[in-house]
Amino acid sequence: METTNTTGNKYEGVEKRRKRAACTSSTEPLHTHTQDTQQKCVAGSIDSGSAESSSVPFLKTKITTEDKERFRKTFESLDSKKFWVLKATREAAAAAGPDVIPVSVEEKMAAFALSSNFLHPAHSLILDVDENSWADVFTKEELIEIQNEEPPLIRQTPEELDQLLKEIHGMSTEDVYRYSRSLPHDPSKDHLKTWFSLTLTNSASSFLCDNTGIGRIGEADAMSTCTPHIIGYCALDKMCIKKLTTFFSDSKELGSKANSFAQNSKRKLSGLEEAQKARGGRRMDTIYKGGEVEYGAVEIGNRADSTKELNDSRLKLPIVLKDMFLKIHDYAPELQNKIHIVGYNINGLSVQLMDFDSPHGYVGRIRRTKYTDYPTSKIEFTTRISTLIRLAALGENIIKETEASLANFDKALVSSKSLSKRTSRSSSTSTNQEPSSSSSP
Repeated sequence: METTNTTGNKYEGVEKRRKRAACTSSTEPLHTHTQDTQQKCVAGSIDSGSAESSSVPFLKTKITTEDKERFRKTFESLDSKKFWVLKATREAAAAAGPDVIPVSVEEKMAAFALSSNFLHPAHSLILDVDENSWADVFTKEELIEIQNEEPPLIRQTPEELDQLLKEIHGMSTEDVYRYSRSLPHDPSKDHLKTWFSLTLTNSASSFLCDNTGIGRIGEADAMSTCTPHIIGYCALDKMCIKKLTTFFSDSKELGSKANSFAQNSKRKLSGLEEAQKARGGRRMDTIYKGGEVEYGAVEIGNRADSTKELNDSRLKLPIVLKDMFLKIHDYAPELQNKIHIVGYNINGLSVQLMDFDSPHGYVGRIRRTKYTDYPTSKIEFTTRISTLIRLAALGENIIKETEASLANFDKALVSSKSLSKRTSRSSSTSTNQEPSSSSSP
């Protein structure tokens, strides 16, 4: 991919002194953004409710010259010393010659963002490793390094759950149903076994008739029959009363509070202009919460639809996951590298887990599991439900890691905002008081 930098900014000088050769793509750094969150690792995003954009992003949301200019200015304000430079990029630069300077991940993403004519997660510095566009920006070695940067995406299945899955291995659907109903456990204490038993009982019961199978389903059906397997430990399905842990799922398709917070962070009192109306968060099919903290979300498509999958899983969901990340980061910035937000995308009868984190610099990284299929017949039930249970356990493990880090975080008292320079007494509107150090610049 080739782009031309016509912004006349500092990157023109960078281009002149860098022989990008094999160490970089042919894209040049160009960028956009609306949130002042440059110290929060993910540099914000184009306001999808401004210009020609709607409040809900879609695949053909155009961005304007003003959008790009905002992003460029915000990107230029970032500390380049904190940028993420890959080992593969350094090695390629060294091999290309002593005058070649390796280009950071952020700069390559920004170049792609400013060359784009439509809204893309790159405008929020979100790097979804599975997104095909990045093959034109990064080398194969660079993408592998980004994918494999610690921690690993796949965590180990809890030993107790692993043993339970071994016990049902090779069982028929009928035997799994009988096993789940007779599994010894104390529902008030054995939360894992309670969830495991109910998940197997409820899901196996759909396959006990002679002519059993799942065909095309509606979104409401997906919410009531498929989602419980995805929610995992976070909550039980509608037939259950007791929550398994402190996590629960809100599946009423309510707006994300973190996303609403991000969209309203620039509101101010009416002055020269009328105060903007508050904007609600983007609606998700399910939101994972512990107390008021949002740890993840689910988007559900009632049938296999590649266009909806691109819109929900590749655009809408990543932006919401980023806002959830930033909301936690705003409270505990020291935990930047320990915050993980979980997403699930259900596309027809397949489901995929997404893990949003920020391993280095200002990059928000998304890694995904391969799609896992729901069982559609008795023949495949046991093997597929076992994989789904492991997928649910993976999401629960990731959420627990973030919750544990947050629970152990000792937050100090800080000012909401600080002035870079003290305002002179003569510039204060008050003649008798010192200007507040926490006032807006």
